[in-house]
Amino acid sequence: MGGESLMKKLLLGLSALTALLHPVKAELDVSQIDEMIDKIQKKRVSNVEVDFQKVPSPFVVVKIDKDNNKTVLSSPEEKIRMKAYAIIDDGTAESSVNINGRWLRIKDKINGYTVVEIKDNKTVLKKGDNTMELFLPKNPVEMEIPQIKITRGKR
Repeated sequence: MGGESLMKKLLLGLSALTALLHPVKAELDVSQIDEMIDKIQKKRVSNVEVDFQKVPSPFVVVKIDKDNNKTVLSSPEEKIRMKAYAIIDDGTAESSVNINGRWLRIKDKINGYTVVEIKDNKTVLKKGDNTMELFLPKNPVEMEIPQIKITRGKR
């Protein structure tokens, strides 16, 4: 029995060696190659349906709707860009700030934010729990319009 086992191992080893030394040549005809190409080019199916023509950004946020157990794609929220161009602070409710070309006072709204404080060097805006502070640039040359800062009664 030991000789049979040894013989099987020897034959198996020789078969493997023969296969390595004499590789099997497989020739493909044009129809087989065309079939392989067709398989590669078939439209791939996804569980997520997206009309990419309607997506404004190539970057999407993937969220899972737990109620429906579905994947939802959405565009990332755009950052709200606001810039303070001028501040007129007279220490009263009449103080005003120019944000993105609009003159605003305390309690006025812009892009969903409410102006809550106007000081001679900054403006504070709030939207829910979010607070935004806008400062006049230190270098007025960076601005697209001349910087104006008027402070009455303060020196």
